[in-house]
Amino acid sequence: MEMTGKNRKITPIPARGMRDHLPEEVLPRMEVIDKLRSIFESYGFLPLETPAMERIEVLTGKYGDESEKLIFKVMKRGEELLRALEGAKDGIVIDRQTKTLEVSYQSLAQIFSQALPDLGLRYDLTVSLARVVAQYGGKIAQPFKRYQIAPVWRADRPQRGRFREFIQCDVDIVGSDSLLADAEIISLAVEVYRRLNMSAFEVLVNHRGLLKALNSACGNPADRYNDFCTAIDKLDKIGRDGVGEEMAERGLDTSNLKRFWKLAERSCYINEADDLDALLADMNGFIAAGAGGSESIEQLRELFALLRNLGAEENIIRFDPALARGLDYYTGPVFEVVGRDRSIGSLGGGGRYDELVGMFSNRSIPATGTSFGLDRIVEVLIDQNVLAPRRTTLNVEIIDLSGNDMSAAYCGRILKILRREGVSCDLGYGRGKKAGKQMKSADRRNIPFVIIVGEDEVDDALTGVDDQTFSARAGVTVRRLSDGEQRRTDLSATIRWIKESV
Repeated sequence: MEMTGKNRKITPIPARGMRDHLPEEVLPRMEVIDKLRSIFESYGFLPLETPAMERIEVLTGKYGDESEKLIFKVMKRGEELLRALEGAKDGIVIDRQTKTLEVSYQSLAQIFSQALPDLGLRYDLTVSLARVVAQYGGKIAQPFKRYQIAPVWRADRPQRGRFREFIQCDVDIVGSDSLLADAEIISLAVEVYRRLNMSAFEVLVNHRGLLKALNSACGNPADRYNDFCTAIDKLDKIGRDGVGEEMAERGLDTSNLKRFWKLAERSCYINEADDLDALLADMNGFIAAGAGGSESIEQLRELFALLRNLGAEENIIRFDPALARGLDYYTGPVFEVVGRDRSIGSLGGGGRYDELVGMFSNRSIPATGTSFGLDRIVEVLIDQNVLAPRRTTLNVEIIDLSGNDMSAAYCGRILKILRREGVSCDLGYGRGKKAGKQMKSADRRNIPFVIIVGEDEVDDALTGVDDQTFSARAGVTVRRLSDGEQRRTDLSATIRWIKESV
């Protein structure tokens, strides 16, 4: 179907890579969000909200070349746009009188990517947090433990589980360089997925300092570290051979890559003490010439000990030397939550970023955090039958067969008592119509119960009694639509049955 506008037809579909969410999709998401918010606050995290758009200079230079291409840029507007076009001297001519513009093809991309944007949709929630901490300085007590649940945008190629607009759920600790903060973030992540009843997941952990040393050990200069991490981060997508080809295309040395892969094959869980100690020792030997690598390994040892002391479950947290996490701003431990069935992809992840806040201020402020991919989490939970699509928030619809003033007052009394008892309900709009027609309407909307109020149910003697007496004495007919079971009982017993069932 197409909608007809004044001068053209408009096809009623969202922009590519964007989605509408109907109630049966939104309700499970809200259920997950409520659980996340409860867990975050039980750990002492506070809510924060930031604008959907940031100045373009806030967003750029933080994510790395690959990710920066995915920032949705917003063009200047009105007179500012004209001035920007006139200021782009190379290959562009503007005639304001004839309202024409000439531009060379070669300069077009540069103009649109550099001269014209002044804003951008936020790529993630972390950079906005760093800007807030730098902006408000002493007004925010540190360590600052914040959470934020909000949409972000990426100009990505749409595919299964990857969208251009999606919701991120972030928790971060700003102002502490203690590895206990990193351990708390990872422990919280494990608890979140456990509390959501997510099956078959694990947490991969590595250290960006170790990756710097690995870059050197593989024969590359320090200034090629970001290229090295970008290539390694594509391991799940293109495999080892693909990573080797990517490195070669980037001009990186691949002569020691086979030795690195052999070490990466020995990835092990942190409770496998002997294997873990041996792998860390061999990693230390491999990166002996890499500056900072030994310190990173010691930090990993300390982090793994803290996680075990905090009650980390067996075979959940695993040291993975090949984990890179592609964003440039990570500086220390990094981690990613993945399904054991790798077809699920990443469910979330994060790490330490001690230099990001400093980009907005004159001092270094340590920070660590993680992000939960809400859309993918909900998708997986529905696939695993942990969450079921819901089509209503109602527990009960009251069917008024009489449709007169007396029955309306009686139904209104029942509505008030049900809602006070925490039972969601409404009064059917088909008052006075046949019961079957009204019940079919409720069933189509997936409402589990109906209370049927006819002339026999309306009791004039209960008009002046208090609500407690009304609940104990008022006889109602209630039907569960899923199996047709029907009861005739007092309102108090009806409320108990509904609460037990839903």
